[in-house]
Amino acid sequence: MVHGLETIKKLNGKTVEATKSYSVSADGEYYSSQFESIGEACKEGVGLVAEGAVFFVGEVVPPASPASCFDASDFMYSVIDRDEDYGGDWAEGWDRSTKEQRSELTKRVQCVIQNWLDKHELNPTFFNIGDTWRFVVGDGKAVAQ
Repeated sequence: MVHGLETIKKLNGKTVEATKSYSVSADGEYYSSQFESIGEACKEGVGLVAEGAVFFVGEVVPPASPASCFDASDFMYSVIDRDEDYGGDWAEGWDRSTKEQRSELTKRVQCVIQNWLDKHELNPTFFNIGDTWRFVVGDGKAVAQ
């Protein structure tokens, strides 16, 4: 049983939704497993630490897609930095692309990268942690702090 969940909702200023998933940590740094509710994560947390000790529950947040790392402007700068054909005075001004054209290229290449990641099942399987809540074990139960 979890005590103090209403306090958690008020501290974070938002309602905890059932569609989210949560993870648990004994030290607030290394999180493992995923649970459908804060209550389920707390049950696991109570078993992780001793009576009176603190554990953490964090909201699971998927990482951004690797496709979002591509940027046309970065690509253009990379060409200039890496290839001596484009790095000299003779090549100055060759990139005449507009902001809109680079934005178009960015979107198109990101789409290609994402399709490739999907096709080969190479999307990230790890997760990051967003909002966290601190609990202490008291009388064998999780009590929100």
